[in-house]
Amino acid sequence: MKKIGMILLALLCLVVPIASHADSIVDETFEAFSTGNVNGQGNWTSTRYTGQYTDIDDTVFHTGGQSLHYNGFSSSITYTNPDTTPVNERTISFYWRPSNLATNDTGANGAMRVYVRLKRDSPLYYEGFYLNFCHAGTGHRKLKMTISVIGNGGCTGDLMGDMTANNWYFIEAQYNLTTRKVKGRVDGGSWSPELTLPAAYTNFYVEKFQIQNMWSSTEHFHFDNFGGIAQQQLTVARYPEEGGGVISYPAGDGIYCGVDGYSVCQFLFDQYSSVDLEAYPNDGWSFAYWDDGTSQITDNPYVFTMDGARTVTARFLRVFRCAAGDFRYNVDDHGGQCVEYVRSETDVEIYGNASTWYQTAVESDYRTGYDPAESAVIVFGEQTGMPYGHVGIVVSVDGYNVTIRDSNWCMDNCETIKQHTIDVRDYYILGYIYCSP
Repeated sequence: MKKIGMILLALLCLVVPIASHADSIVDETFEAFSTGNVNGQGNWTSTRYTGQYTDIDDTVFHTGGQSLHYNGFSSSITYTNPDTTPVNERTISFYWRPSNLATNDTGANGAMRVYVRLKRDSPLYYEGFYLNFCHAGTGHRKLKMTISVIGNGGCTGDLMGDMTANNWYFIEAQYNLTTRKVKGRVDGGSWSPELTLPAAYTNFYVEKFQIQNMWSSTEHFHFDNFGGIAQQQLTVARYPEEGGGVISYPAGDGIYCGVDGYSVCQFLFDQYSSVDLEAYPNDGWSFAYWDDGTSQITDNPYVFTMDGARTVTARFLRVFRCAAGDFRYNVDDHGGQCVEYVRSETDVEIYGNASTWYQTAVESDYRTGYDPAESAVIVFGEQTGMPYGHVGIVVSVDGYNVTIRDSNWCMDNCETIKQHTIDVRDYYILGYIYCSP
């Protein structure tokens, strides 16, 4: 079995908002800027004006260790995407941190925007949209984000995400060229209302991303992993851990939790990618269901979409031999005490007086309940004629009439195996222990 590694794509990083931290400008600068390379992404160009600068800001909090540090009045910096593969539906993402939110020089409502240009080669056509980051607080000390289609205005529309200086924010814009819709969000929050792209073409690719500082000469902006696809963390838990393990497929490229001695129980998957989890119970256990925090899913494998960070728990339950229809011993054979007989027929690993079996089963991760079912162990509480309780195996159920097979039912001949029908309303029944989930 090959060792499983945590594979992070160069353009992607963990979606975690980061509190402010000090800048540290490294040696590489773009004072004579024409092209540059950030985190191996390449193909950056810039239009600069005197007195403005574009540097690399060393930020150890993000994958790759560096981010663009940009300040420029009516300037722009452009990333040209080398991937010309048409993609009609895509999520564009990046980290963004404003380090200063001074009042606009012009007093206008805009501050900075990101232009995403989409291109189709045949027939040649361009379209695009802006992510606008607009002043929206008293004294222009806060920013809000709105997404608008080119030609639909600058900082008007539906505002979202109350932003402050010196915080990292994870920004996502999602377009769908089939439905002609564009939307955005901040830090995995609610998506903005969808806006409609004007053109009616498909088979576009992202030609470029352009960061434009429209109004302020004093504000600084920091970017990381621009143009990548967001990743979301999947955390897998097992309850109980001794019950089994979980693998995601394709095997070796993600979760490999509690199988063959490996413990890869957290992994980053591309946002909106499909994840296929399969639970593998250990001997004496069976998979019961997945718990995603809101519902229980019995499908195994379990396939879902990573539309956000997820925690999924694989629930395992103990199992024992379902004996009804395949009994090892005959009626009138010597069965011994009732607990001895039930263990010999089912291989259930429960000990102690019969009246303690139900609670022991609950604590030992067997499936339990209050409805009779074929092959379940019926547990009687302490009562007249049963000072230590009693256990038997359910053969069949007909309403309140339950046929059981047991030993030491002392109406006439003790410690022999009997099969008889009782009305469960006449007895103190603690519950039932089921042989399988």
